[in-house]
Amino acid sequence: MFTRTMLHLIRDCWEEEPAMRPTIDSVRGVLKATTGKRNANLMDHVFKIMENYASSLEQEVEARTKELVDEKKKSDILLCRMLPKYVVYDDIE
Repeated sequence: MFTRTMLHLIRDCWEEEPAMRPTIDSVRGVLKATTGKRNANLMDHVFKIMENYASSLEQEVEARTKELVDEKKKSDILLCRMLPKYVVYDDIE
């Protein structure tokens, strides 16, 4: 993706009159300034993706923990129905 600055630079480099073209130092300066911003934007994008991924993992852990607690309750109820109460309460504690 080209920025407006990059498009102007390209247009200026294609100038018919060599004297009107930018110097290599000015081209280098514009490129450094433009790519530096892009790298910062890229890193921001990467961090945002990582934050979203971490958030989704946290939600997944919470959901699975809730499922685990629910299944434990079901198994405790089943044990209470199948075994004598004194055996069940000793095992649960």
